[in-house]
Amino acid sequence: MWELQDACRTRGMRSLGMPEQRLKFQLSEWQDLHLNHKIPTSLLLLSRALYLPEHLTAEDQLKATISVLPESTVSTFAVM
Repeated sequence: MWELQDACRTRGMRSLGMPEQRLKFQLSEWQDLHLNHKIPTSLLLLSRALYLPEHLTAEDQLKATISVLPESTVSTFAVM
């Protein structure tokens, strides 16, 4: 379970308090979009902002998304 939570968290997805089946579904969707539909990882990471409350500005949504990503993930994309 902790590996599923970590995999989701690394991709900017909610992971705590989520049932195992939901975590697996989220990862399955991510893999499908990335591997089968060739959606870049950077776009998938930023898409997580779409799941934040609507009362936040787009800038605040992106900041909130980036703030929950692990530092190693953020620094990887900062170099690109």
